[in-house]
Amino acid sequence: MKKETEEERFQHWLFDMDDVLEDFIEKFPGNLDYSPSSLNILENWLLKQYSSAEELKSKDQFPNLDAIGRYIGEVYRKNLKGVRWGIELDDESNVFYGLPIIKFDQDLPSISPYYQATASVSRRTGQFLYTVFKNMEDEVSK
Repeated sequence: MKKETEEERFQHWLFDMDDVLEDFIEKFPGNLDYSPSSLNILENWLLKQYSSAEELKSKDQFPNLDAIGRYIGEVYRKNLKGVRWGIELDDESNVFYGLPIIKFDQDLPSISPYYQATASVSRRTGQFLYTVFKNMEDEVSK
């Protein structure tokens, strides 16, 4: 797909952010308040809902994965300075090519909230999302 078309789709994705998250949070069985500690609540729910990353990545679960990824990204954006949504469209060999990612103003690697969601289900620690967030928080504050 052309870069301009992908960028346009990304802008629509950003435009839909509030509505998608409002719906997800309204239906979520716990209290999601965009605090870093809410990542533990989200992850514990993920571990109860999904037995594997493949299950979460299945086509019929994409709306959930999308909402979960949006929520994780917004926790970063709302709690850390110099964080914004972006999309990699220049390097097709980039593992995050075409995916919404979190970018940092500082010279830090971008992160994929989608990858974090699936990795948390694979690792099954119950604190993966929070631990990664705290590590990035430490890096941002340097």
